[in-house]
Amino acid sequence: MLDDFEGSYPSSYLNSGGELHGMHENPLTRKKLRKHVAINCWHRNEYESAAMWSLYLKSDEGVAIQTRVEVLVEELFEGAPDGYLPTVVPVKYIDFERDTPEMGFIGAYRLKRKSFEHENEVRAVVCKCDKDWSISGVEAIPESGISIPVDLNNLIENIFVSPTAPKWFLDLVSSSAKTYGLACKVHQSSLKSDSPLY
Repeated sequence: MLDDFEGSYPSSYLNSGGELHGMHENPLTRKKLRKHVAINCWHRNEYESAAMWSLYLKSDEGVAIQTRVEVLVEELFEGAPDGYLPTVVPVKYIDFERDTPEMGFIGAYRLKRKSFEHENEVRAVVCKCDKDWSISGVEAIPESGISIPVDLNNLIENIFVSPTAPKWFLDLVSSSAKTYGLACKVHQSSLKSDSPLY
């Protein structure tokens, strides 16, 4: 879910008198950086989340793909085109008025407000810049985004169909996975179970 504060700096950090290196000293340049950053968001959890299905599924038919962080890193670094610097980071959930986190070059893109902590998000962040992390003279990322080639059979460990999806949809996803040569298994969400036992 979008946080309106994404890409902004905590007021506590800007008011702290802490050193802001390079481009971070200029508010206009900090805002310009937004056009040079692309983000792909993931939910990190050992188990399926009923909240995530509820928040992001707008109908009974939906899928979630499962991977591992180290595989996401591998694929992102392997596929990122020249001129794009990738990283994978866990999101930090902070109080934008009180907390003063370490920032770094893309620090603002790994922060969200504590109200979003339930998302437990991991982000693949790609910055279009030169090798010194400068955006001076570098064209922005197109508004349509960028495509990074990945090996889907390496990236996708499992596919889960939503707990409310009918059987025909499970069959369709399974068939589509085979058609496109995916070796992963397709499962109905574990949240769809038989009647509870009393």
